Amino acid sequence: MDRHVRLLAWIYIVYGGLGGVLGGLALWRFQGASRFLLLLSGGGYWDMSVLVPAYVGLAALSMTVAAAPAVIAGIGLLRFEEWARLVGIVVAVLTILSFPIGFAVSLYAFWVLTSQETEPLFLERPPTR
Repeated sequence: MDRHVRLLAWIYIVYGGLGGVLGGLALWRFQGASRFLLLLSGGGYWDMSVLVPAYVGLAALSMTVAAAPAVIAGIGLLRFEEWARLVGIVVAVLTILSFPIGFAVSLYAFWVLTSQETEPLFLERPPTR
């Protein structure tokens, strides 16, 4: 079962890293996207002139902020830290709504982190390779 924990740790690190990079890029470039949508909408007062930049900025900021717990959980899972199981389960709960990839990762995380065979791994750490 330690292979599954290590695999989940790397999935969390990659998933969180990509989310952080994509969220950061979106924060950097969201004004261009909002201007394009404003051009398509005709540029009226209530035609998204306020809502689009706010929505895109909020989505990008939430992606960037949500990436940090996933990376932290992944690093903790690689070291078989006891707190990493709880953080990993919280990350799985938060990512279950990002269908289909986040949903699949969450199901795998629930299976790995709540398994009876996983609990002893965090009490007595297996040797590192």
